[in-house]
Amino acid sequence: MTRPFERRSYRLALLAALGLALGCGRTVRTRYAELITPAAACRAEAPGPLSPEAMAADFAVLERVLRRGYAGYPLAADEAEWERVFAEGRARLPDAPRSALAFRDLLAEHFRFLDDNHVGFWVYVDGERRWRGTSGHDQAYVAALRLEEEGGAHRAPDGATLVGCEGVESAELVRPVLGPGASVELRPLVLSREPLEALRCTFEAGGEEEVRALPVRRVDLGAERSAPLRVEEAPFPWIRLRTLVMSQEPVLEEFVATAERVREAPVVVLDLRRTGGGSDRFVNRWFAQLTSQDLRYWVRGRLESEVVLQGALSFWECVRVARPTHGDSWVDRRIARAHRELAEAREERGLFYELEPKPTRVFGRAPRRFGGRLLVVVDRGCQSACETAILLARQVEGAVIVGENTGGVMKVGEMRRYRLPRSQIHLTLGHQSHTDPFGAFREGRGFVPDVWLDGEDPEGDVRAVAECLARDDCPLRFR
Repeated sequence: MTRPFERRSYRLALLAALGLALGCGRTVRTRYAELITPAAACRAEAPGPLSPEAMAADFAVLERVLRRGYAGYPLAADEAEWERVFAEGRARLPDAPRSALAFRDLLAEHFRFLDDNHVGFWVYVDGERRWRGTSGHDQAYVAALRLEEEGGAHRAPDGATLVGCEGVESAELVRPVLGPGASVELRPLVLSREPLEALRCTFEAGGEEEVRALPVRRVDLGAERSAPLRVEEAPFPWIRLRTLVMSQEPVLEEFVATAERVREAPVVVLDLRRTGGGSDRFVNRWFAQLTSQDLRYWVRGRLESEVVLQGALSFWECVRVARPTHGDSWVDRRIARAHRELAEAREERGLFYELEPKPTRVFGRAPRRFGGRLLVVVDRGCQSACETAILLARQVEGAVIVGENTGGVMKVGEMRRYRLPRSQIHLTLGHQSHTDPFGAFREGRGFVPDVWLDGEDPEGDVRAVAECLARDDCPLRFR
């Protein structure tokens, strides 16, 4: 079935082709060049006060790149709602001069409903990048109170029943947290974008309710960032991966090779704390070498258009500006590819827009299914490409996820970069949407672990769980 925006894209492509045939190629060539960020503008300072006319012109540019360069566009709202958003945005533009920072704040606030950690606006002031995003992270805060479950109710040591905290019912906030000796305790744990020091919780005892303040501590698993890859072989394989960026490609190839070495081990620890984003192709290949099992990948909605092609060239050119002496051949290859794809599409396709969601899989290439226990350690620093590992691991029989919730930076990825020329406001938009086929992922919250670590001794906790899982009599049963 052809969607309305797809029908529109076909009409645009046809009209562009007719325009070229009639000698109107100048318009198409202009539309293929006007959004490219020159290298000299990648870190250009914000200008002085912006006139109302300049802000209105930049808002029109932003509307175009959102409509034709953002894969999250059809996910965020229908066309009628988008028309209302744009109309309200135009109506709210100041009628007096404003600074570029103030204009940035206005845009970020107006489009905050996107709730997308890859969508952000920034300007450079005195060489400093002033960023503001449209989403955030739901940070974990855990209380020390141990609860017992009886008949679906959660009781404190004094026998009082927990009703809820901060308006959240007990069933939603009581979570399994690792305790001493690899035991599992039930403790109140909340996710919040605002800092917390205590929870106001309601308890019921003897038919009366009482409000108590429970001190909480922020969960922080504190992994080192020194080595991009470190592998311990004994007493069990412990793979510590701290990067997925393409500039570390040789290291990431080493990571992929570890899967074949460890797939016969009874327990494997895959430590992804602070791994960040980058390319998940290496994660996919690692799991393909670990097991023969085919694993479901994100449902991807990949957007291609003349706007996206310009955003790609701008993105990689500005990456080169940010690292001029690094000499990364992969960046040079990306820039050359962006130039080539832009030129080919300009000559052959005109103005075009293609977006089609596609379910995909990671096909297992190992001789047999993984038969051991896979212990995956995550924290809020496991973001974007790293979060693919949790999607895949959850499908591997015998896998256990421990730590804290991941970063929640995956809804729309594969970033492209754009610039509003009059204000020198830069923004990033993803051109590939990612939908979890199992519905467990949420932007800002990420994936939640099977068992939480409270952060007091994460290294010791991970070791205790791995040692327990290696024993036949291990009482831990997370799945």
